[in-house]
Amino acid sequence: VTVEDVAVARNNTSGALDNSFDGDGIAIFTLSTSYDEGEDVLVQSDGKILLAGYSRLSFFVMRLNEDGSRDQSFAGNGLRDYSFGGIREANGRSITLDSSGRIVVGGHFSNNSVTDLIFRGFLARLTTSGAFDTTFGGGDGIVELPESELSETFNAIQVDSAGSILTLGTLELAEDDRRLVLRKFSSSGGAQNSLASDGLWISPLAHSDTSTLGPHHIGLDAQGAIYVAGGTKLLRLNVQPAVVDFEFRFETGPQHFLTDFNDDIGTSLADGDLLIRNLTTNAVLSASGYDTQTYDSVNNTSRVNFNSILADGNYRVTYNDSGIENSQLMNLAGNRQREFFFLNGDANRDRTVNINDFAILAARFNLPGTFSQGNFNYAGNVDISDFAILASQFNKTLPVPADLPRTFGSGVAATQAVANVAVDDRPLPARVFSQLEI
Repeated sequence: VTVEDVAVARNNTSGALDNSFDGDGIAIFTLSTSYDEGEDVLVQSDGKILLAGYSRLSFFVMRLNEDGSRDQSFAGNGLRDYSFGGIREANGRSITLDSSGRIVVGGHFSNNSVTDLIFRGFLARLTTSGAFDTTFGGGDGIVELPESELSETFNAIQVDSAGSILTLGTLELAEDDRRLVLRKFSSSGGAQNSLASDGLWISPLAHSDTSTLGPHHIGLDAQGAIYVAGGTKLLRLNVQPAVVDFEFRFETGPQHFLTDFNDDIGTSLADGDLLIRNLTTNAVLSASGYDTQTYDSVNNTSRVNFNSILADGNYRVTYNDSGIENSQLMNLAGNRQREFFFLNGDANRDRTVNINDFAILAARFNLPGTFSQGNFNYAGNVDISDFAILASQFNKTLPVPADLPRTFGSGVAATQAVANVAVDDRPLPARVFSQLEI
């Protein structure tokens, strides 16, 4: 043992050291004559063991066989290290595998100074043989944060199901203001805007002591939410605070649509964020055609009532993401759109007014009814005026719209999804909590 070496221990399920591992259950490795330290460990599916850490001024990745010996098929001697040059100190803090078995390491390195240390985060990706992956970053397998006057570390990393890389660390905004910071990178190493507007989220919770921020962990659930843990804080982030439910309600007047968001965006939602277009006529519905958006902070919904019965057509409702933020200051990830259609007289919603709709109306004639029972003018009872509407529309068909470009007013591409159509006033899903502190 030198000044400080790397040690790996393996225990049996009983807690006792496993003597089949390097003879006594502990493998010790001297990587330099200075300080060496292992920071993270990962066991592969084949039983081999990956380590990340630092050795003097370099970060390293080591792979061991199941018996604790170095895996000589990895980088020639079981060890791959990297230095950023000069007297910069580099540390590999976290290690994981992507779906292709490539090794991803996250950490940070210092500036080239012995005083006023400033740290920058980095990512590295290695092939299964231990070589740096030239398809990652700038061709050398490394991604570095740009130089800054603020220190930022990468202390935990995670790869999601799409291959994107999440990093969690500490950002020092001031001497007594340190924050958890989450970044998202594409599988090739570029920033991904689906996490806020620039691939970056900074916790609104300030800490004066870095010890309150560690250790760091990232977790993902099946719905795509991210859990970040630092010290005593556990936060749940809805990475894409987008529209999660949309219903065009036409059964009783006034016709309206309800939008359910998966996070609190009430303070940033404005009427100018909304565009309603009749795709059949390519006409944008004037603001005089509907009332102001009403935001319900309890149920986290927005409601828009139409001032008159809609003209026949296929409709698209678009929320522009510019300026719409959730409680964690994360933007809608791209424009969010929902589509619905309306054809007066089409009681059974099959896009054609025909004898089947007449039969529905006749069964409720002179009785109270809803739109799907023949009350097409929303007057309450199904009567002769509803029959007149059906007669004027008879044999009219509303085709499904072509795959038109999905844009907001500025021409920015948007994400399409087909809306739910509500035939009753059933309650919307319960609100999803976006933040939990323990």
